[in-house]
Amino acid sequence: MKRAILILIIILSTVVFGQNDEPTIFKITAQSEVSVLADVIIFQITISEENNDPEQAYNKHKEKEAKLAKLISDLGIEDSSVSYSLLSIKKLRRPKNNGIYQTSQEIKLKLKDFSLYEKVQIELLKNGINEFKSIFSSDKVEKVREEGIKKLVEAAQNEAKIYADNLGLKVGKVISIDTKTRRYRGGNPVFFTAKPDVDFSLLDIPQSYTVKLFANISFALVE
Repeated sequence: MKRAILILIIILSTVVFGQNDEPTIFKITAQSEVSVLADVIIFQITISEENNDPEQAYNKHKEKEAKLAKLISDLGIEDSSVSYSLLSIKKLRRPKNNGIYQTSQEIKLKLKDFSLYEKVQIELLKNGINEFKSIFSSDKVEKVREEGIKKLVEAAQNEAKIYADNLGLKVGKVISIDTKTRRYRGGNPVFFTAKPDVDFSLLDIPQSYTVKLFANISFALVE
């Protein structure tokens, strides 16, 4: 599957003039939005149970956990595509739930085969697991992030050169650089729907999401 990348760059900049032998500092904040074609679906699953007996709550939770583990094995989902938190249990403090114990556990499944998407949902519901949602993602996020950072640095250098030329200076070394990445606009959670009696699906349409990158860069402008 081909990957489509769209990069939007926004730049905010300031110039701090040096005194004596101190260099003039050009500070820039650049932001980019990188659009990535999704190649995996991430299932975010929550297993939970409530009971006034903590042992019963724990045992019922473990039954669901075992069913989910078997489902993952039966579908041939690789261990590397599964991540999970440890089971936790707490006593609810709300007045209406006084004396009730609640278990909780978060599981993430990375689904590379989109044809399994509906089957996973149906099997989860059959096994009494009805707290889940799914989002599009990609295995190429780190590579896309690197490409986005490269574009940010190039844009920052070009902006610094414009200021330097107008001040009769040249762009010197990078004094500092700080980058941050934030995944966003992955689409609203996709919830369970009955499978239609037709031979096509929206999943056949390539889906993209965006990753936002920020870079704070400071250049020295020298004579």
